[in-house]
Amino acid sequence: MTTGNGPLASLTHAQLVGVTDEFLDQVLERLNRADTPLWEHQAHMGRTVITLAGGGIIASVSVVQFLADKIASPAWSWLLPSSWIAWTACILAALSRELWIGQARSLAAILERSRGALRLKIQQLEADSTVDDLERLMVDAFNEADREPAEARRVLASLNQLVFWTFAGGIVGLVIFAIKNLPF
Repeated sequence: MTTGNGPLASLTHAQLVGVTDEFLDQVLERLNRADTPLWEHQAHMGRTVITLAGGGIIASVSVVQFLADKIASPAWSWLLPSSWIAWTACILAALSRELWIGQARSLAAILERSRGALRLKIQQLEADSTVDDLERLMVDAFNEADREPAEARRVLASLNQLVFWTFAGGIVGLVIFAIKNLPF
């Protein structure tokens, strides 16, 4: 293959497909190495939030049952069930995140399934095609393969916001309820 915009005529179609396959493998491996810590953090955050929100519900229900006879008429009592609802929504959103993470990480799998079509397009390149033509085919293949994962990443970002705000809302509601009802 010549450098710059030169023709690809010096390579056979089989060589061109081989070079492209090797390039794609290297790109996918680099993406995987770069993204793995981020996705591991996402999974860890989801498990942590689910555990904390569930623990918040259980702990606050237990404390309420223990203090029920000591506080006859709690102030702002609506905050407690509001916190439980917020934490339940947080748990459901965090579980939903787990479903979307797989789709968000599916670029490599989708690209693998479309590799045959890319090889066919490479074989159909004209003899006077340039490196730019080959690059355009690969960029188009990446963009097409990344359509669904990109949408899933947008949904995941929204779910992350929902998880954060519902978790924080549950904490704020519980803290305000505690402040209003503890004897200071």
